[in-house]
Amino acid sequence: MPIRFKLQDGRPINAEVDTVEEAVNFLRQFDGASSISRTAAVKPAAAVEFFPKPLPPSAKRLVKELREHPEGLPGNVLAKALEMEPKGLGPVVVSLFKWGERVGLSKRDILVKERRRQNGVAVRILKLGKPLLKRLKEGGIPDLE
Repeated sequence: MPIRFKLQDGRPINAEVDTVEEAVNFLRQFDGASSISRTAAVKPAAAVEFFPKPLPPSAKRLVKELREHPEGLPGNVLAKALEMEPKGLGPVVVSLFKWGERVGLSKRDILVKERRRQNGVAVRILKLGKPLLKRLKEGGIPDLE
């Protein structure tokens, strides 16, 4: 069961343990044996969920736009579709990657970046990764349904 501990210095720690004894032994590793009685009671971490924080709205729009274009889109076209400057796309991608870390997806699972020639110029193409597309089809990501 997921347990959230709060150490004496205020740091929260999440752990997966099966019994209260395991929880106490785990906590002793961080706080020392003498501090167990002074530490806040061990309690289930209701806040620890598979999808702890929702996907930011701008990242949702990015995923939605790329779902509609499985072959991918050039960065500047994607930025226009999201009504932002091309340099504003970076923070949106970073927020998507951070969200992906929390749900067990790597950067490459989320987005694939390619370079293609268009009109004699090399452009970066962004498209959704196959693992993310698979989870979207299965309906396994509540933020994106």
